[in-house]
Amino acid sequence: MRKLQAKCRSLLLLTATPMQVHPVEIWALMDLLGLPDAWHRDDGIFLRYFQRASGNPSPEDLEYLASLFRSTEATFGEMAETEAAQILPGVSAMKRKKVLRALRDVSAIPRRILDADSRRAATRVLQAASPLRHRMVRNTRELLRRYKLPVPKRDPREIVVEMTPAESALYSAVEDFIGDAYRAASPEKRSAVGFVMTVYRRRLASSFEALKRTLNGRLMRAGGITEEDASQDETSGEEVACLVADAPELDTINERERINDLLRRIAQLGTDSKARRLKIELDACLADGFDSMIVFTQYTDTMEYLRDYLADQMPGMPVACYSGAGGAWRDASGQWVPCSKEEIKRRLRDRQVRLLGCTDAAGEGLNLQFAGVLVNYDLPWNPMKVEQRIGRIDRLGQQRPVIRVLSFAYKDTVEQDVFFTVGTRINLFQGIVGRLQPILSRLPRRFEELALLDRDARDAARQRFLADLEQQVRDADEGGFDIDATVEGSLDLPALPEPALTLRDLDRAIQIPRARPPEVDFRPLDPGSYGIGLPGGEPTRVTTDPGVFEFSSDNFQLFSPGGDVFGAFCVDGAGGSAEGRGIAWMVKRPGAQAEFVVATRFGPRTVGRLEELLAALDVVGEPSEFPYADWPGVAVSIIA
Repeated sequence: MRKLQAKCRSLLLLTATPMQVHPVEIWALMDLLGLPDAWHRDDGIFLRYFQRASGNPSPEDLEYLASLFRSTEATFGEMAETEAAQILPGVSAMKRKKVLRALRDVSAIPRRILDADSRRAATRVLQAASPLRHRMVRNTRELLRRYKLPVPKRDPREIVVEMTPAESALYSAVEDFIGDAYRAASPEKRSAVGFVMTVYRRRLASSFEALKRTLNGRLMRAGGITEEDASQDETSGEEVACLVADAPELDTINERERINDLLRRIAQLGTDSKARRLKIELDACLADGFDSMIVFTQYTDTMEYLRDYLADQMPGMPVACYSGAGGAWRDASGQWVPCSKEEIKRRLRDRQVRLLGCTDAAGEGLNLQFAGVLVNYDLPWNPMKVEQRIGRIDRLGQQRPVIRVLSFAYKDTVEQDVFFTVGTRINLFQGIVGRLQPILSRLPRRFEELALLDRDARDAARQRFLADLEQQVRDADEGGFDIDATVEGSLDLPALPEPALTLRDLDRAIQIPRARPPEVDFRPLDPGSYGIGLPGGEPTRVTTDPGVFEFSSDNFQLFSPGGDVFGAFCVDGAGGSAEGRGIAWMVKRPGAQAEFVVATRFGPRTVGRLEELLAALDVVGEPSEFPYADWPGVAVSIIA
């Protein structure tokens, strides 16, 4: 990135995902964009600034903060009165001016005589007036609603499932087996055994069916560990294969006999309580007017179990599924018909599918805003993955003003404690986690540590874990760096230039034979879609229709800047000759931006937009020398 900074005149950094960043990482990104001198000195300055700006800073800290505030204003200009009013609603104009004067004064005296209310107002200004305010915009859902965009609200519901006595006993037996196996492993094998055991614990929380299949794999020495297990642990497939191969059978705890006992007990359960409760909740959603629903799970094994159960229990409901193996929908005869991701999306949009089962891996590439209900059948140990799931339906294009989010957890489990007890307090299922993102990102490791403890140690460690988590949340609430509080979106749109080209312009251009390179093989398909054959390459389908690309991004390229096919249609004007005859030139005046000039039958014409270029091509003239007499003192490159 440092090398990139030196090679570009402008730099725009974008992300569509929640930012899980430490203040040092934010500083590194902001330093790429340019910081005032006082903020540029070291990478710990953001952390110190926001820590000292929280609470009631000491006189020395206030002097430090005020000096950085003055450095920010010296670079970006003074804070306007309207900005101060937004930061300090309910504070009188006189007090706002007093606070700003105190912070701007090089003398410490005005700051030392601020009363308690004014000091609190000063710290709020300091928190909001860092360089982040000028270098970063954060478009939250609430801001988009203020823009009057149709962003839905969430109706999160926590579904606590009470296990049957048989299920509860089995759950405890599995946890005991996991702890015993880890303690029985030799030190050199403990890492491998620990990995396999945490997989069992994750699958246990997902479904007994998912656990059954991986236990069967362990008995057959086939491992029973899949790529999905690796993705949950964020471990590479090669590492997983080594860990599974390195995890020996544990004769000291009669592993094979205990696994067989667990499998017998799973076989005696019948339909598990969570699946039955899911069916009840889906029926309630239908009764409340929701007509399409998506059920997310971490594992294909759980998804296949649920799709068959729900298809049987909800006759007449069009059901489909999508996992890493691809998609399938159930036909009238009860057979599962394989299909593409595009067909899944189309069927959901057209209500030919109203209940879709998905795995996390599949959901990454699916935009499913046609559904109004999302179900977290299990809860990944990384809470940010839950937000990624919800983002599949909570997005622009969602037609419902309110979407329902159902999250399931077994009663008296650590998942219930973390996701429901603590999660409710931090608005986890509302996507409002702010400064808590770094805390949440550490949760998977804490879950793993708990899973490997024996029963005697597990209960006490679970309570300590929750107490620690609550304390971390309180500490984060009381002070420190909060990206949501320090970076606010703005409803004041800057003056934007007219776009140099639009997709409509590109659609018109691609259909004009003389606008295409002569060596390109061109074939119209559906409206807005075309087959393109480039020399030496395979035929490619492109589209200028955003709707087509939305549904068929695997099969179509969007014909726009950045695409491979679009790049083949472009010419490079940087290295063209300045001598000879031409019909188009790149013209550079000293101290000005380059201009594009086309020879027409009515003389040279400057064009700034694609639409103007296409109009010029309608009256293009004969090749000629560039008219330097009319354009003195310019540098010229022939384009065509």
